[in-house]
Amino acid sequence: LDMDCFYCQVEHRRLGIPTEVPLGVQQWSGLIATNYAARAKGIKRGMTSTEAKKICPEIRCIHVELIGDGGETVSEGAPRSKAKVTLRRYRRASAE
Repeated sequence: LDMDCFYCQVEHRRLGIPTEVPLGVQQWSGLIATNYAARAKGIKRGMTSTEAKKICPEIRCIHVELIGDGGETVSEGAPRSKAKVTLRRYRRASAE
């Protein structure tokens, strides 16, 4: 079971992105997961999204969900001091 790719599979399904499109799941500036199409282009987990886009301009980088102090979803442009990462989207998907 490829848990690294699982986050990407969740985003493919959630956003309707075809699986042949290179995709990375991003946490702040780094990629925490990559799909098989991205890996075939040389993209690796741990790269920055900027590095990945230089190698593969067509990659879709999807930021993990961010929440504020009250648990509400906030935009990915929110400052780190006002937002924290939550993986609840992936936990919910794994329970399906």
